[in-house]
Amino acid sequence: MQTRISVVFAFLSAALVFNPASAESLRVWLDGKGKKAYDPEASIYAAAPFMSAVFGHLLHTDSSYNLKPGLLKSWRWDFKEKVYILELREGLFFHSGRPVTAKDLEFSILRGFFSSRASFYRQILSNLEGTDKIEVGQSFKPGAVSGVTVLDERRLKIKLQRPNPSFLHSLSYSYLSIVPQEALRDDYFTWKDLPVGAGPYKVVNSDSQSSRIRLEAVYGSGPKVVEVFTENDRTGADLLLWVNSSPEMNKMKRVIGPQSNSATMLFFNYEHPLGNDIRFRKALSAGLRRQALVTGQKAFKPTYELLPSHFWGRAGIADPYDQAEAKKLLAEVRKAHPELLNAPIRVSVRTSDFFEDSIKLLKEQFDSLGLQVDIFFDTEKHVARSETGICLFVYSLAFFDLDPLLKFWNFVRYPNNPLYNAAPPKDERLLSLLEEAGSAESFDVRVETIKSLSQYVIDQSFVVPLYERLASVIYNPSVISDLGHQDGFIWFYLNHLKLQKKPRNEN
Repeated sequence: MQTRISVVFAFLSAALVFNPASAESLRVWLDGKGKKAYDPEASIYAAAPFMSAVFGHLLHTDSSYNLKPGLLKSWRWDFKEKVYILELREGLFFHSGRPVTAKDLEFSILRGFFSSRASFYRQILSNLEGTDKIEVGQSFKPGAVSGVTVLDERRLKIKLQRPNPSFLHSLSYSYLSIVPQEALRDDYFTWKDLPVGAGPYKVVNSDSQSSRIRLEAVYGSGPKVVEVFTENDRTGADLLLWVNSSPEMNKMKRVIGPQSNSATMLFFNYEHPLGNDIRFRKALSAGLRRQALVTGQKAFKPTYELLPSHFWGRAGIADPYDQAEAKKLLAEVRKAHPELLNAPIRVSVRTSDFFEDSIKLLKEQFDSLGLQVDIFFDTEKHVARSETGICLFVYSLAFFDLDPLLKFWNFVRYPNNPLYNAAPPKDERLLSLLEEAGSAESFDVRVETIKSLSQYVIDQSFVVPLYERLASVIYNPSVISDLGHQDGFIWFYLNHLKLQKKPRNEN
């Protein structure tokens, strides 16, 4: 009993080091299609703000990509050993009251490699020494990966297989923040009960009949109570993230950020004969008018590259629209696959950034190319190996991470790639370019190698970029007085919000 009391007291003492939470409450709508924000199948648009609030960030980045402390107190490069030394903040506790240690940091950084679930861990952290030796289905054990070593209670040593000038920026992704292993099931992603982190907000309740989750501030000066939900009915929300409208727009204010947080693209199924035909892929790249898909949409703009317009490493590719060239290529494809082009091509929409008007506009463009399509909304989140009948996928890539190299790993068939069938079976040139970019020892060299990757992905028409979505926030100014410092909306920090002084009367 004495130990338990001491731990709880220490936890509360640590929380009091920070500014006391305010007395107001907030209702926040997230774009999650009715799924709870911590569901492993939830969209990144719902998961990202939730993870930021509950799990926090190891490091923060500003709109100029400068690094700032988060749950990590310090980080440095040891020139002699050629390793990174990461040090946790003092007095850091999980919401359960247990102290956070470097062992938790080791588990959190590596858990995705030991999970049977599809995840982006291998994209983000594939460069960690020893992760290539992890077998599928292997259980996590401390010290099992040579590139991740616990030095003491608060310090962790990281060794990379090769230099990566963007490695530390990857740690700003709250997807990689600290979680306690004991609170997770054996897949290391599904929670036994409520999610537990060390961020500014604690999960205190999760409604069993809806997506609603109640958060309470542990530290910081943000709203004391936050309720997040993802139902289609947005009525009553004080804040709506990454959305274009609200049923109560007459009393709301809309802010569009300077940067894109996602891009919607047309992916090909390489297990489908048409998706595996470069002529068909190039025909769609040349035959679709991106601007027509976003006309009248303030928060959207056409794009012609994999990376968003604010990222470094873009190749400067111009609009490839050329309907005559597209029809010429399709004539060649029709000779090779007459039976496939004489039937409707199945197009699965797996993003919330696509609307009924978008379907109509896209169908019209396919019609102008002489192609029949069956476009339908799909509840699946990823592109599994078993999918062969669907030819095309409308899918959005989120850009909450800051290392552009990660996005090119979508086109490699590594184990548990969430877009497995949307990646070519094996492309030696792509793998070579990825190796060059991953081995770049300076930022300047890395920029040039990323540009080469950007150009190659479009030259091969691995994907057809359609449009970017600028980060758009809608809020009620009678409840929220100030959005606070949001660093260009790369992430959204609920704990930075300032509410009006008059508290809400809660129901």
